[in-house]
Amino acid sequence: MKFEIRPDPESWMAGGSCPFYFHRDMPRCVITRLALTARDVFDDRAERDEVATHDCHGLVPQSCSWIANLWAPPTSPSNRPIVERPSTPGMEVHVDHRPSGGCDVLLIPTTRMGHFDRMGQDLGWSHDTMAAIRSEVEMFEMPLDRDRCIETRAPGTGYSFVVHVPIFDDVALGGIGFDALDHAFVLASDAGVASIEVRPMCVVTPSGTLPGIDECTSAVDASFDRVRSAGGLRSCSFLWKVIPEFGR
Repeated sequence: MKFEIRPDPESWMAGGSCPFYFHRDMPRCVITRLALTARDVFDDRAERDEVATHDCHGLVPQSCSWIANLWAPPTSPSNRPIVERPSTPGMEVHVDHRPSGGCDVLLIPTTRMGHFDRMGQDLGWSHDTMAAIRSEVEMFEMPLDRDRCIETRAPGTGYSFVVHVPIFDDVALGGIGFDALDHAFVLASDAGVASIEVRPMCVVTPSGTLPGIDECTSAVDASFDRVRSAGGLRSCSFLWKVIPEFGR
């Protein structure tokens, strides 16, 4: 069969995950797969191809391509999103343990040698996507400057592009720094994005994060405020910050 029977469907759905995300092959959304085999659903081939490469990772309501506005938000206390309401008019900030799956640009932590997949974080991307991004990263001169970021495309991720923020100095083993965060937000501002997702600006270990969640989250907030106060990020109205599950 091409369907996988979940051993714990109740906990799966109680955690805010979609009950229709269980096909064996990608995309795993049953609704998407039915649409791909139906007639008169898509306006053209390009639209069909875009849907065929999308993977929502079973996250609802934020990344459902079909009926996101019909889904009720998760009600499980352990998975209820944390929402912050900043004082800046016109800005919404959302803090969650899960990725948005739909922001214009994604900021991820990187080492000065360009390693973004050695930070202890599961980016949730396919092997082909990771390989494509690694290949593009290798085109840049290494090591990266401590205060400068690089951009790569984001094929198959749902984001327009990825900003790699060097926070860990694997050249001089000088530890973690946030000097490049301002440049990351400047790049997002220059692109005129409406929404930004920031993954944890830290190294995730089994026992916690380096530095702590409060420190790296505060660094992101301070950097965002600096760039916005300087006249940047005027097109941005939504900031999604991801924190590790144990960082609550």
